[in-house]
Amino acid sequence: CYVVESCSLRSSFSTAFPMKMPTTSCNNVESKPSTDAGDAAKQCLNSLEKKVRNLEKRKGRIEQNQEKAKKGVKLEKEQEDSLQQYDQVMHNLEFARDLYKQFLQINHEQEKMTRKQAKKEKAERQVMEIKRMNEILQLQAVLDLLAAEKVREDFKAGNQGAVVLTEDNLNQLDELYLAICPSRGDSGDDYLQNLTLAAEHIVSYLDGKDKKVAGTTYRDLKVLITLIIECGYFKKEDQQTEIVGSTAELSQETVAATEEPVTVQAVSAPEKEETHDTLQQPSVDQTGGASMQHSLRWS
Repeated sequence: CYVVESCSLRSSFSTAFPMKMPTTSCNNVESKPSTDAGDAAKQCLNSLEKKVRNLEKRKGRIEQNQEKAKKGVKLEKEQEDSLQQYDQVMHNLEFARDLYKQFLQINHEQEKMTRKQAKKEKAERQVMEIKRMNEILQLQAVLDLLAAEKVREDFKAGNQGAVVLTEDNLNQLDELYLAICPSRGDSGDDYLQNLTLAAEHIVSYLDGKDKKVAGTTYRDLKVLITLIIECGYFKKEDQQTEIVGSTAELSQETVAATEEPVTVQAVSAPEKEETHDTLQQPSVDQTGGASMQHSLRWS
C-alpha cells in the first residue's frame, strides 16, 4: 500500500510539474513570465491538498472499521484488509501534510519574491521614463534656444565655448524641430495625424535609430544634440544671467542702505496768550456786577 500511495503522490507531482528534457525545460523557464511559476506552485498545492483530504477520508473509514471490529461486527474482506493498512495510511498522511506545509512556505516565499521583483521592475521603469522625459525636455530646450540668431552665430563661429555647427547641421536641427512640433494651423484629422508622426519621431530619436530623417539619421542627430548640451555654452549663459541678477539685487540693496530716512517733526498749534484769557475774565465779572446792581435797585 505504501508503494501505491507513493506512486499516487508522484503522479500528483508529475501532473503539476511535467517532466521534460533539461535543456528544453531551462529554456522554457527563461522564456516564460514569472506568473507561470506561481501558477505551477498553486497547482501543486491544490494537488497536495486534495491528496491530504483523500488520505484523511481513508483514515476515517479505517477507524470506522476498527470500531466495528471491536464491537464484533463481521467485516468484509476488503474492510479487513484495510485494517492492516492503517499504519501505512497514517504514514502517508503525515508525509503529505508535511510536504504540503513545505510547499505552502515555498509558495509564500515565491510570492514575496515576486512582489519584490515587481516593485523593483516598476522602480526601474520609472527611472527609465524619467530619463527619457529628461531627454525630451533637453531636446526641446536646445531646439528652442537655437532659434535665436545670436546663438546660431555663436555656434557657427564656435564662440563662448560652443561646438562648431555647420549650416547643414542647423538646417537638420530646424527640420527636426518642425517634425516634432507640428503647427497648430493644421486642423482636424491632419493635426492629430501630425501629432502621431511627431511622437514617432521623438521615439526614434530617443532610441537613436539608424533611420533616415532630415538628410541624416536619428542616431547622428542625437549625437549632435548631446555635443551641444555638453559643450557648456548654455551653462555659461545661465551663469552670466545669475551674476547679472545678483549684481542688480546687490545694487538695489546698496542704494536702499545709503538713503537716509527723513524725520518729520510734529508741529504743535500756537498757545493762546494769557492776556486774552485775562481780559475776558473781567468782562464776565463786570457783567455779573451790573446784574447785581440792577437787582438791588428794584429791591
